[in-house]
Amino acid sequence: MHITISTTNGSIIYTFTVLVGYLLAVCITLFTCRKFGYSRIDLLLLALVVAPFGLVGARLFSFIFRLPEAIGNSQMLITLLLSGFMYYGGLIGGAIGVIIYCKVKNTSTLATLDMCALVLPVAHAIGRIGCLYNGCCYGRPTDGLGVIYTNGVWDGTNIIMQGVPLVPVQLYESIFNCILFAILVILFIRTNTRGLIVSTYLIFYSLWRTIIEFFRIDSRGTLLMLSTSQFISVCIALPCGILILLSALNVFKSKSS
Repeated sequence: MHITISTTNGSIIYTFTVLVGYLLAVCITLFTCRKFGYSRIDLLLLALVVAPFGLVGARLFSFIFRLPEAIGNSQMLITLLLSGFMYYGGLIGGAIGVIIYCKVKNTSTLATLDMCALVLPVAHAIGRIGCLYNGCCYGRPTDGLGVIYTNGVWDGTNIIMQGVPLVPVQLYESIFNCILFAILVILFIRTNTRGLIVSTYLIFYSLWRTIIEFFRIDSRGTLLMLSTSQFISVCIALPCGILILLSALNVFKSKSS
């Protein structure tokens, strides 16, 4: 069984889904922010601050980690300069924005990260649908359930995989993020322990990303024989595991808002 997709309007769909995902995440947080000590006005200000940090981080990571491949290839270098985002870059850039905001506003950083992590899977799940229709973040060829791009996918230099069934990794990741969101909602309802939601998100997502990367072939650079995303995932999993342990031991206790 195969899904057939044309990427003719892929960039438009991608941009639309990223925007919708972010706005939906903000709208959900309007109903949860008070538990984290935020007013709705403060939340909207945070959303305005974090967005540019996330965009810059996503672009910067994409450029830095793919630059070695682009050296000596003028066409790929031009593509790299004009397009490309990396999720982990957006995640880290957004986190930096959160930390700066919290320092300036004298707000709990852990509570804010928890608040943001709760809805990250929502934005990510919708954004990955955009990836599916844009033909980016594509998977390996498969004989099983796959997606066929009638006009192929762009690897930075050439159009490839035209008419070839590929593992629909974008769809799988969207489904995973929906499941992860449900898990985080349960934590949101049942616990007030600061740091637990963000650490749970990071460790679950990093483990998932480490696995799903084996089914992707789009090039984003390598580090120590791992894809860039796998390397970052490994670096995230260990400290987050420690943070979950500390949270379970109530090292971080919630304060009344």
